[in-house]
Amino acid sequence: VAVMNVNNRVNMVKNQLPPIVEREGIIVMQNMTSMLMYVNIFSKDPNVDQNFLYNYATVNVLNEIKRIPGVGRATILGNRSYAMRVELKLDRMRAYKLDAEAVMEALNEQSMIGSPGRLGQATGQTSQSLEYVLTWVGRYKTPEEYEQIILKSNPEGEILRLGDVANVSLGSSFYDLYSDIDGLPSAAIVLKQTPGSNAAQVIKKVKAKVAEIKQESFPPGMDYAVTYDVSHFLDASIEKVLHTLFEAFILVSLVVYLFLGDFRSTLIPTLAVPVSLIGTFFFMLMFGMSINLITLFALVLAIGVVVDDAIVVVEAVHEKMHTKHLGPYQATREVVHEISGAI
Repeated sequence: VAVMNVNNRVNMVKNQLPPIVEREGIIVMQNMTSMLMYVNIFSKDPNVDQNFLYNYATVNVLNEIKRIPGVGRATILGNRSYAMRVELKLDRMRAYKLDAEAVMEALNEQSMIGSPGRLGQATGQTSQSLEYVLTWVGRYKTPEEYEQIILKSNPEGEILRLGDVANVSLGSSFYDLYSDIDGLPSAAIVLKQTPGSNAAQVIKKVKAKVAEIKQESFPPGMDYAVTYDVSHFLDASIEKVLHTLFEAFILVSLVVYLFLGDFRSTLIPTLAVPVSLIGTFFFMLMFGMSINLITLFALVLAIGVVVDDAIVVVEAVHEKMHTKHLGPYQATREVVHEISGAI
């Protein structure tokens, strides 16, 4: 529903966006805000630069990763896609009385994607002897083609071209971000997961897919490294839960037995913790919840709460049984009635 609402809002303001935004496309997607993992593509070949790595990863790696179930978003840090860079010479621009807007207008008019159609196409009602199919070069692809773009002309036949007032070269769209690993240029792929997916399984599938791509198509000298993934934090959180659970067993057993001196009373709070956890996992399964950093942190807190409450209840029941000589059932009912609000 949230994605649908956002999509509707985007459609409402589409007509206010620049034409280039609509041509490139607008995507509404659903993903979590936290990072899932980083995958760096790098090469030990000194002739391979960051531009090549970015474009290679975009064409051969990024789309494969996006198809993996659970991957909500996969992007490469920075925009190093190949682009034609036009560096205007300000002194010549002033001499020819040109501005950047005029250059942009010429670029949009002469380097564009169009569908010219046909001349003399038969209507079906009369015969047509000649029919001309119009072809369009489309967007230019080389610096030499861009240098021939006409900016101005006069009746004497003099033509001012883009190459006369600018340096044109093939480079990157932006140079505002660099990604290196061990001193080597790299393409850093950032992944985010979809809500409700299992982070550990998604990370495992991504690592397997990248290893498969490396074996099948990586050029000589190219390699990858997983520089960050949340599975380490998940493993640490699971270890913390087990550590807390083990400490709870030991401390509860010692505290209850030392102060009450009764093995039966010691056994009850010791068993209360695993039984509570089993019930928790059952309800997590019923409601479709997965084990993540939030649920693991909640389990650590819940273990402490259950242990404290179990000790309080057992001590109170033990006191009722010995002072008032009540049975376990009656003593438990009185204790629950007295201290249920506190616990």
